[in-house]
Amino acid sequence: NRTGNRVARLNKSWRDMVSKRNSVRNDYVASKPSRFRPPVSGVSPMGTHADYHVRNDRDFYQMGEFARDLDRNDPLLGQGISRFINNVIQNGFQVDPDTGNDDVDTYLRNEFDEWSSDPDRCHISGKFTLTDIAKIGLRSVTVEGDSLVVPTNTGRLQTFESHRIKTPSRTAKNVVLGVLLDDYRKPLQYWIAPEGLNPTETVKTVGDVGKIDAYDRLGNPQAFHFFNPKRFSQTRGISAIAPVMDFTGMH
Repeated sequence: NRTGNRVARLNKSWRDMVSKRNSVRNDYVASKPSRFRPPVSGVSPMGTHADYHVRNDRDFYQMGEFARDLDRNDPLLGQGISRFINNVIQNGFQVDPDTGNDDVDTYLRNEFDEWSSDPDRCHISGKFTLTDIAKIGLRSVTVEGDSLVVPTNTGRLQTFESHRIKTPSRTAKNVVLGVLLDDYRKPLQYWIAPEGLNPTETVKTVGDVGKIDAYDRLGNPQAFHFFNPKRFSQTRGISAIAPVMDFTGMH
């Protein structure tokens, strides 16, 4: 009996010590699962890069189409996005040259105004002014996640929607959703699928896509990727509607 009582006292002392140790730990509560914070499935608890969350190409493009559908058909969401874009872009962007020569500054300013306001001079399809491109580009970033604008040697801008930047199914290169990356995740090329491609058909070979270098031989950017990354390891843009997509559908 004495031995049993002694063991019981030791066990109680051990439990008290463990309880006190746990009560003074300085861990973040947010690092532990709870009924309000269930374990995240499909990712490593030791950390996952941003592109891992869009590793399935079909899911990525389908998410963009869901967002486009809401922008087209929801009676409030599309109007809210339009108001947001108008507030940001307003009357468009203006240049303010400062060469040190007033005559040159005036010439450059006038040339920019004429170029940016003339769809035939500004857009390769002759449909949009620079302000139009800025507004549609911001809408693309907000709705489907991103878009691409490429200057051409004619002085006109060529625009590509997000679904055209695609990875062929038969390539072993380091390509994320149509963007060829180097070992440091710097974009090297954007791979563009033909516009006439059947939406249900996959891009199979590297020869099926056009390749646009991200930089020229002097290192100047020659492909302007419109997107709003939230992480350093993110290659493509994600729809701003993604977190509220279900709530919008419930509405």
